[in-house]
Amino acid sequence: MPVRKRKCKSCGKMFTPTWDKGKVKQLVCSNGCCVIYYDKQKPKSRRLATEVAKMVGKRSMGEVRFDAAHIEGKRGFTTEYEPDSYSYVVEETRNYTPDFKIKTKSGKVFYIEYKGVLDLETRKKMVRVRDQHPKLDIRFVFQKGQNKIRRGSKTTYMIWATKNGFKCADNEIPKEWLK
Repeated sequence: MPVRKRKCKSCGKMFTPTWDKGKVKQLVCSNGCCVIYYDKQKPKSRRLATEVAKMVGKRSMGEVRFDAAHIEGKRGFTTEYEPDSYSYVVEETRNYTPDFKIKTKSGKVFYIEYKGVLDLETRKKMVRVRDQHPKLDIRFVFQKGQNKIRRGSKTTYMIWATKNGFKCADNEIPKEWLK
């Protein structure tokens, strides 16, 4: 996965972090002063996970894992991470930036919004964006699509997305989307 340059918190110089292979991954400053360890199974703290995600240019470890497992290895299409931004209006104008932009071999373009948690604020935002930009093809990939939208509800993330006119998938991109 592409790793963009970062400013080292220890020495203050710009560097491109490199991944070490093995059971325990580590991001290493090229100056040798900063090493962040990351266990493949589960990060030891939320702060460490956020730090690792930022070093590779993503916002969350869910997006890092999704990109590595489901997008990076696929062939036949190109992908960009958060390349476009669209404004939408609530009381004031805000911007929506989709997580991934997918271009298939046939030239079809769609956006993937990767979600671990689908809270009320996000659901409202996505409906507004869909209504104000009807030509955008926004699709959801959920970490766990069977999660309920709130405690006690019978509606899952997948049911909500389908009812609101979004294509959705559970944890990986369906092959039909890439044709």
